Order: sequence, then structure tokens, then C-alpha cells
Amino acid sequence: MKSIYPLVSILLFFLFGFFHLHGQTEIDSIRKVLKTDLSDTVRVKMLERYADITPDTSEARAYVQKAISLSKKIGYQKGIAVGYAVEGGTAFDYSHFAEATYWYTEALRINIEISNKHGMAQAYHELALLDIQFKNEIHARENIRKAIALNTETKNYRWLRNNYMTLSTTYQDMKQYDSAMLYSYSAESVAYKHNLSKAVIYHNRADLYLETKQLDSVELYIRKSDLAYDSIQNSYGHVWNKMDTGALLIQKGKSKEAIPLLLDVYRFAQDNVDGELLFAVLPVLIDAYRHDQDYREGFLLQDKWQKLHDSLSNSDNANMALGIQLNLEEEQRTKIEKIEKKRNEEIHQAESDRQKTIIYSVSVFLLLCIGIIFLVLRNNRQKEKTNRIISIQKQLVEEKQKEILDSIHYAKRIQQSLLPTEKYIDRQLKRISGNKS
Repeated sequence: MKSIYPLVSILLFFLFGFFHLHGQTEIDSIRKVLKTDLSDTVRVKMLERYADITPDTSEARAYVQKAISLSKKIGYQKGIAVGYAVEGGTAFDYSHFAEATYWYTEALRINIEISNKHGMAQAYHELALLDIQFKNEIHARENIRKAIALNTETKNYRWLRNNYMTLSTTYQDMKQYDSAMLYSYSAESVAYKHNLSKAVIYHNRADLYLETKQLDSVELYIRKSDLAYDSIQNSYGHVWNKMDTGALLIQKGKSKEAIPLLLDVYRFAQDNVDGELLFAVLPVLIDAYRHDQDYREGFLLQDKWQKLHDSLSNSDNANMALGIQLNLEEEQRTKIEKIEKKRNEEIHQAESDRQKTIIYSVSVFLLLCIGIIFLVLRNNRQKEKTNRIISIQKQLVEEKQKEILDSIHYAKRIQQSLLPTEKYIDRQLKRISGNKS
């Protein structure tokens, strides 16, 4: 079962923003730009772009290694990650899947360190495609779901569409066709909503219908895929559709018509050293020769396919590729556990400090309350004492006043007892007055 890796190269063209450049024109333009005075960061990006689009593999490797070297020199981590991803893509193109796993895993490691969510999502997606090659469908789904979460968060709908297509592929490989169709329609929904190409979606759906022997639907979706590829001027996609057309003709009992189409695809894969396409077309071409009873040609191709199959499905390579990913996942788990442990310790320390602050604050508050109560009680006792003294002094004054008043009254009575009364004085005065007259 083929993956959707061919779309990745197409999409990178748009992601770098060179909408007006095509093929050799873009290569020539980048060569000219690289001869001008550029900042190191821009030069890295141009080198990586050139490495990604040049058909000359040795030249591509040389350019991407220059980009990685310059990125390391200036400490441009994102540039290193992109360079590793391009290295992974080159290894993928040559079906060196274990090597590709290493490069994509290293790219993922750096992207995680610099929190580059777009780079992380792309690396998870590519690793899922590699898992599919090694028949690690369960791990592929884990990787692709991580990519879906990241691309949903960053609203990277072009890659989100690709994620759903790859998820559909994993379910198809596991013969879970209902789930495969569900995610195929999820990819189509994203494409419709955000005006994205549906060419690969229709191709993969034709593939799905071919596997479930719904032949009318296969023919319909091959036509729809070809039209969609025409709209984006992608001739490479037609090659894959031609292979599906050949497989469809075989199922319709028209193996003689299928063989020339499949031979065209086979020659294209050989000429372009396209290991993935070669791995996909050989069993279909062998099947066509078998149906046409040309056992000699079928046998020769069977030997080639078996060698290719053995090299790609080597269990040591599969285990190594998965092990590389699992090592990174274990490192990330350990790192997360350490961060979580440190965070918990910080939370515990903060809580302990908070409790100490509360206890200290409450203690100070209680001490202040006790101090205030003590002062209030002391003041009250002082007031009571003062009031008692005042009361006693008042009582003493009142007693003194009473004694003085009693003495005055007593002296007055004595004086009154000694002095003649008014009547007496009046009689004496009248007597005196009468004697004078």
C-alpha cells in the first residue's frame, strides 16, 4: 500500500511561498540569489529550498549539508531541523527508511526543544509514513494523531488534510475500511472548507475502492483525481493514477490493456529511482502478467520484487527505525517527568511557603490581638483604680465638707445661744426710745 509521501514535495513548494516559480526556473532563480549578499539565516533557507527541489541527488545532499553546517555555525536551530528533515526526505525517496527515521527523529528532537509546533507536526507526519512502510500501523496512528493535534492548534489546514489522509491509509492497511473511509472524508472536508487540492484524496479513495472491489467507484475517483492533478499541474500524480488504472483493468479481466500502462509506471519509477513507486507497481505488474499467462516476465519481475521487499521489510531495519522513535519518546517522557517532578516540588515548596506565611501572619495577628487585649485590660484596670481613688477622694472631701458644715452649724447654735434674741433687743430699744421722749 502506498503512502501519501508524493504530496509532501508538492506542498513544500507552496509552504516556501514561491508560487510564481516552476521547476528549472526556480532552481535557476535560487542559484542567482545565492550568489548575492544574504544574511546567514536567509542563505540557510535558500540552500535548504534548493536541496529540496533539485533533481540531482548528489547536489541536493551537498546543499543541505551546507545549510546544516551554516545553521550549526550561527546557532540557528530551526535551520538544522529543516536540514535534517530534508535529509530524511532524500533517504525516504531512496527507500532508506531506517536512515530516514533517524533524520526525522533528530528533526523532531530539535523542534521539540525550540517549541516549533509546525516542525513537530511535520516530523510526526513523516514518521507516521515511515511506520506505515514498516507495518507499524498502531505506532503510525499515534504519530499522526499528535500531528493532527498540533496542526489543529496552529490552524495549518494543508497539513491537517494530509494527516487525515495518512490516518485513512493506516486503517486501510489494517483492513478497517469503514474507519479508512471516515478519515478520507475528514480530509476532504478540510480541503473543501479551506479551498485545498483534493487530488491525492481522490487517488487514495480510488485505492480504497479498488481494495474493496467497488470498481465503478474506482473509475470515478481516478477521473476526479486526474482532473484535480491537472488543476495544480502535477504530472507525478498522474503516474500513480495510471498504476491504479492498470490495477482496475486487471480486475475487469483486461490484463493485456493493463500491461502497457503498468510498464510505463515501472520505467518511470526506475528512471527516477523512486523506490516507493517501484515497490507499489511491481506486484501489480506481476499480477497483470500472471493474468495474461506470461509467466516468464512475471517470474523475472517476481525475483526483483522479492529482493526489494526483503530489503524494505527487513525486521532489523523495522526494529531499528521503531527503536529510534521509542528512544526519543522515552527521552521526552523522562524529561516531562523531571519537569513535572520539579514543578510539583515547586508547587509543594510554594504551598509550604504559603502555609508558613499564613502561620506567621496568624501568629502575628494573634500576638497583636493579645497585646491589644492586654492594653485594654490594663487600661480598664487603671481606670477602675483611678475611679476608686477618685471615689475615695470624693468621699473624703464630702466627709470633710460635712464636718465643716457641722462645725459651722454647731458654732452658729453656740453663738445664737449666747446672743440676745431679736425680741429682747427690740424691747430694749423701745424702752430706750421711750425714756428719751
